[in-house]
Amino acid sequence: MAIYFGIVKKYFTDRGFGFVRDTFINPNSAEMFFHIKNIKKSDIDLAKRINNEERNEAIYFWYETEKSNKREQVCAVLNSEKIHQEYSDDLPGFIEKIVSIWKDITFKSPEWLVQITIDLMGIERLKWSSKIGHSFVA
Repeated sequence: MAIYFGIVKKYFTDRGFGFVRDTFINPNSAEMFFHIKNIKKSDIDLAKRINNEERNEAIYFWYETEKSNKREQVCAVLNSEKIHQEYSDDLPGFIEKIVSIWKDITFKSPEWLVQITIDLMGIERLKWSSKIGHSFVA
């Protein structure tokens, strides 16, 4: 399994499936298939937000993928606690990538970067942001 952080690009309410694109690990990746039943198993509130036909905000979330007989697809949604428990070996690399992105920002930071920083760095984000001269707006 692999872990990603992405944005819902398309969702077909009547069919219960959609596509999410990674915005963090590999932003040039193809869109990944997801079925709402897999989202509901992991995060019922997220499933409700995705299913809302009138939504107008971008929806980002952490997810795991698995290879099915047809294609790779989203199998579960992750919260920050689960990431810290199950992907602790990957955290240093994720945090290093976050730091490099923050250091390269010259204009407004992307909305997903604040969320991902909070998810992975927690309260430490305040100490770190003051060291590099950025402040987080949550």
